[in-house]
Amino acid sequence: MRVLIFTQQFGKLWSGVGTYATNLVSGLEKRGVDVTVVCPSGMHSESGDFDIREVAIKGWEHKVNYWLPLAWRYAMVLRSVPASERFDLAHFTDAREALFASRGAMPMVGTVNDYYPAACPLNPLALKPHYAEWPARWAYWRGVRLLEPFAYRKLDAAIANSDFVARILEKSYRIDRKSIEVINYGIDDSGVENTAELEGKPSVLFVGTNFQRKGLPDLIEAVSKARESSPEIMLHVVGDDPRRAVIEATASKLGVGGNIKFHGGLPNDEVRRMKPDVFAMPSLIEGFGIVFLEFMLAGVPVVGGRTGGTVELIEDGRNGFTIAPGDTGGLARKILKASETGRPREKIIREGLKTASKYTTDRMVDRTILLYEKTVGGK
Repeated sequence: MRVLIFTQQFGKLWSGVGTYATNLVSGLEKRGVDVTVVCPSGMHSESGDFDIREVAIKGWEHKVNYWLPLAWRYAMVLRSVPASERFDLAHFTDAREALFASRGAMPMVGTVNDYYPAACPLNPLALKPHYAEWPARWAYWRGVRLLEPFAYRKLDAAIANSDFVARILEKSYRIDRKSIEVINYGIDDSGVENTAELEGKPSVLFVGTNFQRKGLPDLIEAVSKARESSPEIMLHVVGDDPRRAVIEATASKLGVGGNIKFHGGLPNDEVRRMKPDVFAMPSLIEGFGIVFLEFMLAGVPVVGGRTGGTVELIEDGRNGFTIAPGDTGGLARKILKASETGRPREKIIREGLKTASKYTTDRMVDRTILLYEKTVGGK
């Protein structure tokens, strides 16, 4: 089988989609699938023997509507593939990037990684408590909500990364449930040991590139409350965001600027070497949350927002902790509870390892190949 994989990121692992695409392609090639990766210039690793075709999207790197011009370029790539190459299938690792693709050239599959446009409220004021740029964000999300169904209905099959996302697709966009396959992200032991202990008692790690949607403002407020009983608590923030200055101002206002260290964007292997007492990402919206699995596998207790696909991964009090978005007092208490040494913490870590071991790359790839075969066979 020959497959075209369209992805925003590959090899550099800058986000969950990058990790997903890299693990997927590596697994497919190990099983003898002939894969060609189509990726924007400069958004992939130079290492490896993968067949990569670059597309130029000059001036659009990391823009909020980056996927839209990328979707147009991907459609051009599809139209330009000569018949002699005979690809069996095209797979978009972000399904919305199939928006301009023409049906009929070859079967198409797309992965739906999130649901925030579908969940965007009708009233823009509902976003105001959580987002500094709420008018612009609301307008963008509502616009994407209008476009997404057109992209998804061009697909012969849609992959949802969680049961929750599948239900959203069916309910909000009226996508036929029979055309949606739930295939969770998969991870494996990277071989990188998390031996780099982080400053703080306790040390808390956050990783994300969309600070507000990932719940960083709530986490900072929780740190200010936890500091009352644990003055040496330190929050380490990995990733970057255009609103970082707003977040830093929030920390200063709460008087916890000295309890927070911003590391900026870091290579994936460097992040995996970090050894915090707790990993926390109290997202307001989360499709799946592969980063929780990564830290479960590393033996670190995790705390997440009780939302979306996160609750399919984390069972509160068993293999980690969850809190309702906005419950900063509860978040502070659970961070401190997760950091306490003793048998309860050891049990959380043990159950987290069991959970992570179920979400393997092998399982993800095997199920994806079955979907490819079913899709190609049905054309």
